[in-house]
Amino acid sequence: QYPRSHWYHFSLFLLGRISFQEGRYKRAEMYLRKAIHDEKMGPSLLCNTKFWLGFSLFEQRRYKEAEDFFQEVIESKFNKDFLEETLYWLGETHIKLKKYKKGATMFRSLLDRFPQSSFTLHALYGESLCLYMAERKEEALKGLLVLKKGFSHTTLFPQVLSLTGETYIDLQRYQEAIEVFKEFLSRFPQNDMRVRILLNLAWSYFNQGDLARVKEITYEIIATAPGGRNKELAQYITAELNTYEKHCQEGMPYWFNLLNTSTYRQKALFAIAICSFHESKFKESLVNIDLLQLEFPNFHNMDEALWIQGESYRALGNVSEAHTAYQKVIKEHKRSLWYPWVLYRMITFFLQKEDMREVERYFEILSKKFAYHKLTHEVALTLGIRKATEEQYESALN
Repeated sequence: QYPRSHWYHFSLFLLGRISFQEGRYKRAEMYLRKAIHDEKMGPSLLCNTKFWLGFSLFEQRRYKEAEDFFQEVIESKFNKDFLEETLYWLGETHIKLKKYKKGATMFRSLLDRFPQSSFTLHALYGESLCLYMAERKEEALKGLLVLKKGFSHTTLFPQVLSLTGETYIDLQRYQEAIEVFKEFLSRFPQNDMRVRILLNLAWSYFNQGDLARVKEITYEIIATAPGGRNKELAQYITAELNTYEKHCQEGMPYWFNLLNTSTYRQKALFAIAICSFHESKFKESLVNIDLLQLEFPNFHNMDEALWIQGESYRALGNVSEAHTAYQKVIKEHKRSLWYPWVLYRMITFFLQKEDMREVERYFEILSKKFAYHKLTHEVALTLGIRKATEEQYESALN
């Protein structure tokens, strides 16, 4: 009714504040944007309005726009009444934008300029998080240990313990990490981060070589955690450890569960193929390798998968298919650890067929590339004996 009123711009500002308090951030933005375009608005109120407009954008997750308004407030000569809040929320905005160096600077500025600030606890944590993400782990740890010692009864303390433990892990101080994670679990057994803490605890034990503890923790996660990435990871760790310890029967159920996950399906197909092979279930092994080749042709362990495929076909008496698998390793994976083994298999095939020309050809490749490999010596001995019995003594001596 009174667009020319002296109270017009102030009314827009207050409507923006009311909308913000009600959680209607888009509506708050509308009023506040109208207010900053009013030429009658004084510089102090304009600065205040820009702060709340930045805050409204922050709550809408429009962090780049929020950053611009917060920066304008900091650079203003009229920011005295809300500089403290702006420094804090600009630091939080930098975290959201992954500008950790700037975030650390902003939080440190707040801590230095306002030592009695109500934001001190959160600013110190924010600074530590930024330092951690910026790979300044030792500096981050100092701030976290101040928080751990002096603010143990705050709502932020679970996050402090979690980040402290992760920092210890990155610094390879695993025993200290274990102590922190145990403190977390004893104080906050029902916290939402419990599964994550258990995984980090398992990782710390793993790096100490305590595989029994690792399995104990991952079994607990699998039994109690709801579905999701963390539970999948726990199943993966359990499956890998059991396979590593040659407990295929224990690991297999977890590998089969992981077949339905996008993250671990290729690893599961490969592991099931290996376990099936070791249990002489060659057909099951071949089925999984076929799926692996079809779905993940660029799988990083394809050379080993082809070796197992060849060995499985050989065990089933299908020499032709075994030959094809070995040839693929020879053509496509010349740097593979399995390369000398497939050369050896080709030599034994041609020895059985009495095709000495091919035997000599493959042996030449084997002896040139792997002169000190045990398979080279084994084939050399076999060929030497054969040539000696055929009275080819000079060749036998070689």
